[in-house]
Amino acid sequence: MARGDYPSAKQDQFVLRLPDGMREQIKEKAEANSRSMNAEIVAAIEAALEQPDLSAAQLRQMLDDERDMVTKVEEMLEKQFDLIFDYRGIVKTANGHVLQQASIIESLCTIILSMDAAPEVVEMAKKLSAAAQATRKQFEERDPVKEAAQQREEIEAMIRKADDLLSPPRK
Repeated sequence: MARGDYPSAKQDQFVLRLPDGMREQIKEKAEANSRSMNAEIVAAIEAALEQPDLSAAQLRQMLDDERDMVTKVEEMLEKQFDLIFDYRGIVKTANGHVLQQASIIESLCTIILSMDAAPEVVEMAKKLSAAAQATRKQFEERDPVKEAAQQREEIEAMIRKADDLLSPPRK
């Protein structure tokens, strides 16, 4: 088959000078994408041409909009943190009440067990005392304040990371 018989021979051709090292980069990328170097270059040009042409003013506006959204998200998160801390106080108070009631039940059961009570009452007092002890142990081990503080630290770390990603590059 003569050179002019290939379909590619009828396509537009363009001689291109590449900076040092770029040819090797194109070759590596083409191999990674299982394409010829020509197909890789054409794909890169097509991708670049598909990108919308944005002016500097449009890009600045998009960046300003992003910053406004980040500020609004930060404000929302701050309000959420305030609510979390309000609820934290409520939960801490409720946990205190549960522990107090469990201790009262244990004390009452101790009194019942010290009395000359019917076997059914003694058995019920033992079961109630065991349940109160288990409840007290469960609530003493769990500290919702520490859990909330840990979650807040994790969220603040994520916010700092997002801030770093959105902040303009340092010169």
